[in-house]
Amino acid sequence: MKKTLSLFLGLLFSWSLVAQPRALSISDAVSLALQNNRDLIAAKLDREKSAEGVREARGLAMPKLSFDFQYGHSFRQTQFFPTNLFPTGGGMSGNSGGAARSGGSGFAAIELNNINSYTASLTLQQPIFRPQIFTAIGIAGTIKNLTEQSYQASRSNVITDVKKSYYDVLIAQEQTKLLAQSIARGEQALNDTRLLYKQGLAADLDTLRAFVNVENLKPSFIKAQSLVDVAKTLLKTKLGLSASDDFVLTDSLTFDGNPPILNFATAYSEAIENRPEVSQLKLQIDVAEAQVDAEIANFLPTLDAQAQYQRLTLANNFQFDQYSWGNNLSVGLQLSVPLSLPLITGTYTQTSAKVQQAKLEKKKSETLYENARENIRAEVKNAVSTLDEATKRLQVQATTVQSAERSYNITRLRRTQGIGSALELTDAELALTQAKGNYLQAVYDYLVAKINLEKSLGRTAKLYADITPTK
Repeated sequence: MKKTLSLFLGLLFSWSLVAQPRALSISDAVSLALQNNRDLIAAKLDREKSAEGVREARGLAMPKLSFDFQYGHSFRQTQFFPTNLFPTGGGMSGNSGGAARSGGSGFAAIELNNINSYTASLTLQQPIFRPQIFTAIGIAGTIKNLTEQSYQASRSNVITDVKKSYYDVLIAQEQTKLLAQSIARGEQALNDTRLLYKQGLAADLDTLRAFVNVENLKPSFIKAQSLVDVAKTLLKTKLGLSASDDFVLTDSLTFDGNPPILNFATAYSEAIENRPEVSQLKLQIDVAEAQVDAEIANFLPTLDAQAQYQRLTLANNFQFDQYSWGNNLSVGLQLSVPLSLPLITGTYTQTSAKVQQAKLEKKKSETLYENARENIRAEVKNAVSTLDEATKRLQVQATTVQSAERSYNITRLRRTQGIGSALELTDAELALTQAKGNYLQAVYDYLVAKINLEKSLGRTAKLYADITPTK
């Protein structure tokens, strides 16, 4: 019985631990996303793939060793040898399975029947001069750097999206709390009105109006609760969590009181220097330029060194222990010169067309680079202006909330004393709710503007550099 009770309590305790939602700060959320986000995992795999591409390109310059074995069976084969190799009138017989006959050309024809041939070759080839190899290695290295910048851009996007989604959940929760507070104030006003009605200080219409005001807020509260669930679901997706996972956000929507002070020229220079997208486009220009060199290299000759060792034999049976084997050993150089003659060879037409395509691709990359610079200029300018506007709006809204709270407290006090009207209290409550909502929205806009500014300046990609995907 004691063992059963202990087991039950242990299971109950374990279930309670599992059921507890995870405490999640914004820093925790970003760290979790950087480890589990699927888009970032894919970008990491691309980076690893490009590193293997560099190894592949370097392998083109290394020696290549190959082994070949050939077997053939000839049912009938004729070979010619000088006649002075055979005695006058002599023939050739034996295990060759054939005979020699003299011809008028000074050569003897030897007919071989049912011959097995075996050739084993070991070949070593070393490129000496191949311009295409050097350009391929350079392109592979540039592509590796390109995928690294792409990975950093993906990190920046993930961090930005997660922070925004985190604040989306916070503002949805705060708006729900704000509506709950408004409902609570409305219910308090309804109770006060009913009390005044009993004392003969309020009309029946006032009680009805207060009741309607409360009921009108409830649909908005239900919708706000639904928006919280939607925002949480989107955040879970970005964090790589399952739908059953739950969390409690530990940070809050607060104004840090320390907005960054930047002038546009300084901000733009920082963005051009640090944005991974700019580095990507620069590297794309380098790749396009290297591709031009690679296509031009197809006009140039190539030189390879080669060494080969062979073992070979001929026989008309399968008695391997009686075979006589011959050896061949050779070394040499192979020079290949493409004859790309204008207007004559297809090689020239194809190669020149590829060169022109590579040059056009380079111009396209340069155009995209200049366009990106202008887009970043506009993005930085908008980010700086939006942050400045949100900061100023915050200062105004903070004062407005204080005034609205004071106005509501005075109006409610007057109402409880039977002096003020129900309409005045309703207006004061509405003004207070609107002021708090505007302030909440201003804080949210400020925090999002700060996130956008960090991204536009290229600072986001440098954050959390020690965290990488775990898959």
